[in-house]
Amino acid sequence: MYSLQVAKDSVFTNLVIDQAAVVDTSFSVSSLQYQTTYYWRVSATNEKGSSDWSEVWRFVTGKQTAIEQWKAVSPSKYNLYQNYPNPFNPSTTIRFSLPELTKVSLKVYDVLGREIFTLINKEMQKGEHRVVFEANDLPNGVYVYCLNAGQFVKLRKMIVAK
Repeated sequence: MYSLQVAKDSVFTNLVIDQAAVVDTSFSVSSLQYQTTYYWRVSATNEKGSSDWSEVWRFVTGKQTAIEQWKAVSPSKYNLYQNYPNPFNPSTTIRFSLPELTKVSLKVYDVLGREIFTLINKEMQKGEHRVVFEANDLPNGVYVYCLNAGQFVKLRKMIVAK
């Protein structure tokens, strides 16, 4: 069994999570703030007692893609909009419209045509959607994003400028 602490500071005075009796070796949290640094530590307990706290580790939220349906509208056609901002550093928003329930693939390629990221690969409801793309680890340059939804395929260029 484990105890887990997550805090906004490395000395754990500003606790966000203080969870005892964790039995799994993974723990999922959905209520953390976007682009925020958090610190965590763990201690183990068995029939002989509890360990000291582990070394302190840190992570930053907001580096993964966030997908959301952001307008309650029913578009009449497929569309892939220009990302904004463009150029960007480190994140940009990609919007697209779906007039019906559709299998969607949204991918990012470098200028040589190599796939860099798959942002979406799933069936999605009709409506207006947006994806926040984090390019923290990409070098400066021109990239292409491609929406493939049913018979609709569209490419657009975006520029990472650090």
